[in-house]
Amino acid sequence: AAPVSCLLGPEYAQVRSALISANARIAVAGPGQPCTTEPVDGEVGDPGGGSNTTHFGVADRFGNVVSFTGTITDGWGTGITVPGYGFLLNNSLSNFNATPVKSAANPGANDVGAGKRAKGNTAPTLVFDPDGNWIIATGSPGAVQIPSVVLSVLLGILDYGLSPGQAVSDARLWVNSPGGGTGWNAGLPADAVAGLRALGHPLNPAPAVPTAFGSVETLHVDAGTFTLTPVADLRSAPDATPGIVLP
Repeated sequence: AAPVSCLLGPEYAQVRSALISANARIAVAGPGQPCTTEPVDGEVGDPGGGSNTTHFGVADRFGNVVSFTGTITDGWGTGITVPGYGFLLNNSLSNFNATPVKSAANPGANDVGAGKRAKGNTAPTLVFDPDGNWIIATGSPGAVQIPSVVLSVLLGILDYGLSPGQAVSDARLWVNSPGGGTGWNAGLPADAVAGLRALGHPLNPAPAVPTAFGSVETLHVDAGTFTLTPVADLRSAPDATPGIVLP
């Protein structure tokens, strides 16, 4: 089980935030050990993934909500369709390390083993207010870029006070892998792009084509008026119709 209390605790947050510099990019952001605050050797592995993931959010009038990201991993998954039901089986086992890496210095967390799930990147997210009421349901397809795409939307709404529409539609950055490049949308200010490169961030030479990576779908509830706002990422889904209301 994930050590949630340690991950969210102030001690671990202090250790990790101390790694951040305002003057330079972290060259190697290795994993930590939340319950001991000691560094641990990690692994990067093959990021894998493809364009075969989808996300949706559903809410009802009673306040129930679902944020769901589904994936079959590679194109057509295993290539096997369940007879009589018409859906494909995934091939997520391919996300395990092809060659085991466990050693005295490496726990081999992503090696194949009984009762384990391979590393994944889906990040369906629910945000609750202090009273336990949900206010945001969001998520996106996008393989290894999903966490950074979802994070950018959450930061826009929660930290910068953007409307859900602005947070989803604004130009954004996304990270391919710890040692890989950083994708970005046209629309980022030129001085911001130059400033990030000066700090050592490996921004790709040109903005992404097509203009969006990921296809963020977000539901937002205003805590004061209880107004529900559905938002779709129209750059990657120009024909999307957010907010389909069912009886």
